[in-house]
Amino acid sequence: MSIMMNTKPVTYVSLKKVLCHTEPNLRFQISTRMPSIRQTEKRVPLKIETLALQEFKTTVNGTSYELGVYRDFHPDAVVADQIKRENENGGVKHDLDEYGFKVNPFSTPIFPGDMDFRNGQSPSFGDDLPEDLYRHELKMAEEALKKLEELEAKGITVEEYLQTAQEEVEGDVRQYIADGKEYVQRTIEHARATLYPYDCRKNDERPPYTPYIQLTVSKNWKQEIQRTSYDRKLYEAAKQVNHWFFANRGIIRVNQLNVLSHGEVCRLPIGLQICASIVTGYEWNMLPISSVLTPYCQTVRIRSIASLNCDSPVVRNAKILEISTENLMWPTTNLHQLPNPQIELSYPYTDQITTANYFDRITEWLSIDRFIGSKLSIMLDTEDAGEKVLEMARSSSSERANCRSFKRCVRVRWQNGKDIRICYVKNKKRSQFEWILKTRIIKAEA
Repeated sequence: MSIMMNTKPVTYVSLKKVLCHTEPNLRFQISTRMPSIRQTEKRVPLKIETLALQEFKTTVNGTSYELGVYRDFHPDAVVADQIKRENENGGVKHDLDEYGFKVNPFSTPIFPGDMDFRNGQSPSFGDDLPEDLYRHELKMAEEALKKLEELEAKGITVEEYLQTAQEEVEGDVRQYIADGKEYVQRTIEHARATLYPYDCRKNDERPPYTPYIQLTVSKNWKQEIQRTSYDRKLYEAAKQVNHWFFANRGIIRVNQLNVLSHGEVCRLPIGLQICASIVTGYEWNMLPISSVLTPYCQTVRIRSIASLNCDSPVVRNAKILEISTENLMWPTTNLHQLPNPQIELSYPYTDQITTANYFDRITEWLSIDRFIGSKLSIMLDTEDAGEKVLEMARSSSSERANCRSFKRCVRVRWQNGKDIRICYVKNKKRSQFEWILKTRIIKAEA
């Protein structure tokens, strides 16, 4: 007996509702495999929990899409371990020319939509040493390996040999012998792999491999690998992948956007707009990021190495600005330029911070008129540091009547009907910092 099933096609409205609640990576797959719904999928707002952007890697909700140039060597070719490792890691993250030389990524063009984090720099890129030095290194290492094999055959240890051999071998060879056989073999492999392109160019030959562009999709230690002909530049492939994800959409809503790029170019489609609740990046990332962000972000987390561009809209418009910096002097000159309602400072190397440093940060933050509710938080590693800052606040108050003390807290009369409350509290978040020093602008007592 056959059972007749009454199936109805999914309506446009129903499809949009389904797609709206579908995980982004699954949406990408559906759109790829079902071209008939691709336009509809693009029209449905895209919401992403975490998005990380790098030059050749895009990570969406823990699923990463990484590009590289994979070298498939001919069966009779000897492959250096270094190249094997690069292949195992998805291929090299730069283009290769016809002979196998690395192409300088800093020389690649910038297209509309791209985010450029190179800061105008174009450093040298490629082999660290000239060809003749690599050939010298290879020669010395091969001589050392020959000597080590002779010693093994005779049952003589390296230590015994070096104690008796004074002028028998050159200094470089002697050092390689001292480093041991395993290190010498790795050196030989590295030198030979580096010299591949030189030999190919000299003989006008192609390298003993077929290059492919590899896309590695990874999630939860599982990988899916796709390879295509190396018929375009790696940066062009990156542009194409991100175009596939993000082009022709409305504003993409992202809870946490991570852009920790240095000397890279993120290849993005024209017109991309992201509304992010939390943005994380280095100080030099902030200005380029602003080209794709809507004006307001709830929280901006910055890892500051040098100094912060306080004019960046991403920085100035953040409600909460979190700065982790190794530069002890940075906030002393910049805090007065930051109007953010909440600022949080942390120093990874707290052993270099003194009580006076902490108090200087508070003083600098208070050098401009801030509205009631503004807050400065500084991470502390000890309770004693917090108590010492409160003691400085008490002693710096011009009159005792202007300062009231409580347990772990000081309230100081300020200006324009405002008071300052400084206290230190336990840090409830998992962190290397056990305490937080909080300074807040509050309404003055009547």
